[in-house]
Amino acid sequence: MAIKYTTAQLARCKRMGWVSNAGIIWDEELAGAQGMDFILVPDKHHTKKDIADAKRALKNSRDVVHFFIGECIGDYPS
Repeated sequence: MAIKYTTAQLARCKRMGWVSNAGIIWDEELAGAQGMDFILVPDKHHTKKDIADAKRALKNSRDVVHFFIGECIGDYPS
């Protein structure tokens, strides 16, 4: 079961600057002392490479515990 995000929730994440170079929006939550969980919410046009690149960039800049893939319900913020 995918984690679902509304357009408004994704727009908030985007305003926070939580967007990969390819335009994949993510959300983050504190997982514990060892790092954070990240929920990547790709749009339909994002490729597996886009997702892999976003994961790699986050791993290089933050302490990552887990990645999850979310789903946008509604229109993906532009």
